[in-house]
Amino acid sequence: MTLSSSKFPGVELLPGGSLVDLEYAVDIVLLGEDADKMQSLLTTLSNNVSMFGMRFSPSKCKMLLQDWVTSTPELVIGSEVVECVDRFTYLGSLISPCSLVCDEISARIQKARLAFANLRHLWRRRDIRLSTKGRIYCAAVRPVLLYGSETWP
Repeated sequence: MTLSSSKFPGVELLPGGSLVDLEYAVDIVLLGEDADKMQSLLTTLSNNVSMFGMRFSPSKCKMLLQDWVTSTPELVIGSEVVECVDRFTYLGSLISPCSLVCDEISARIQKARLAFANLRHLWRRRDIRLSTKGRIYCAAVRPVLLYGSETWP
């Protein structure tokens, strides 16, 4: 479903190019520069998906304000207000208003630490060769650590 049009200008990335939404399966991020346009975009999207027998669950929807320092808008789906958060995870990556990569790196380190700890029973076994353990580390822990690193500055 595309929302790109002159009615929804989105966020300008380059002169002449704008981004309105990010979509992957059922995960959607909507982008806008002010509350009125965002509410209009959200209402239009909600109406469009209802034509296919689907609906948004307001409890699963979140709003993150970035560069909207002068306002605290309330976006609604139907009659329910969308919760405002200071960060959220989209496709496994941490999104925050200040866009500091150190927050994302800290989250990735924590997830890799958990993946490593979950394999503790394997690391302690003496009947498994060190080279095999290294291959398991490269296959199961390192990808968790490096997920999304291509997007880091």
